[in-house]
Amino acid sequence: MHSQVDFGAIESRPKLAVVVPCFNEQEILPHTAAALCQLLENYTKDGLISSGSYILFVDDGSEDNTWIGIEALFAENRPIKALKLSRNYGRQAALLAGLDSVQFDVSSPGSP
Repeated sequence: MHSQVDFGAIESRPKLAVVVPCFNEQEILPHTAAALCQLLENYTKDGLISSGSYILFVDDGSEDNTWIGIEALFAENRPIKALKLSRNYGRQAALLAGLDSVQFDVSSPGSP
């Protein structure tokens, strides 16, 4: 027998931040953003995460128009934040920069 969690009884939902390192991703970026935004929307509707959840795209010194694409997505008022690195540091460094940025954006318990 499986026990069910009553999410309505939980006062605050966790805030989810999805960190996505990007390097020369202009072609796939809109598809990735759409899929991740849909997941966030579904999880929010289901009461699994806070409406303050978001996606953080980290541009790791892309040489194409990745940053322009990220800015355009941000301007569309989607749950998207952006971080641009000055040059290509590598996927791990971009991920760590994003995680470091997320640490300072964590809400206190009970806040949206």
